[in-house]
Amino acid sequence: MRNFSIFYRTFLVCSVIGFVIDFFFNGFQIVLIDVILDCVMNLLFGAISVYICGEFERSMDMDDALKFLKENCINVIERDDVIVGRLSKYKEFYMGNIQYDKVRRVMTGSKVIVKKRN
Repeated sequence: MRNFSIFYRTFLVCSVIGFVIDFFFNGFQIVLIDVILDCVMNLLFGAISVYICGEFERSMDMDDALKFLKENCINVIERDDVIVGRLSKYKEFYMGNIQYDKVRRVMTGSKVIVKKRN
């Protein structure tokens, strides 16, 4: 579900930007072929963003996870069985937050952030 959200947000943002740019460059007229080509490109951008920012799980010890969260997140919130690392607003919009499950000992989050090595 998270990957669909990333795809949907990227598609919408690129569609709005592309439509506004096409509208101004075409003399305030809508050209059907430009809209179709923009939709194809936006689908491609959405697929690329899911590949880059998609959900990824990485097993990790608790100490390493806390260190990783403190280095990469703005705020760390500890709940019963889960530790949540909040990202900056822009990153959170596309990638959500990073979560560490204490029971499963698995960190879940965006592939770009969680997969990188320390």
